[in-house]
Amino acid sequence: MADENRIYVLDSSAFINADDVPDGELFSTPKIREEVRDFKSRMLFQTRSIKTIVPGSRYVAEVKSKAVDTGDFTKLSSADISVLALALQLKETKKKAIILTDDYNIQNMAEEMGMDYKPVSVPGIKKIFKRMLYCGKCRKYRAGDKCPGCGGPLRLRVVR
Repeated sequence: MADENRIYVLDSSAFINADDVPDGELFSTPKIREEVRDFKSRMLFQTRSIKTIVPGSRYVAEVKSKAVDTGDFTKLSSADISVLALALQLKETKKKAIILTDDYNIQNMAEEMGMDYKPVSVPGIKKIFKRMLYCGKCRKYRAGDKCPGCGGPLRLRVVR
């Protein structure tokens, strides 16, 4: 499917949805390994020599910080963050890695962070979305769990 000199970071959807995982150097994280439980996915981990790496805390912190800035933080699981952090780490230590994922939130963050990604079985995102928290009562953009001005609940809104 692809050139064997490429580096890929696999999200759980790459294991679950892919009929053909590309040739190349394959990486994933322990959090993804925990997520995939079906027989096909477990066999893929075993037969394709997928290197499982815990991304460095510096890279995890960088992804979390960017996710807070873009409003994606509440939409990303710790496994999603681990995939993005590992791709960022590999980008600095080797060469650019391509994230294989059908997760639109991961794709959105990859776009925001200048990382390459490839959808597995869906078309992929068409636009980058930025989300912001706003107060449902006073309609002002805020940060936190509750509005510091009126105490109202905060909601996510997509802004362009």
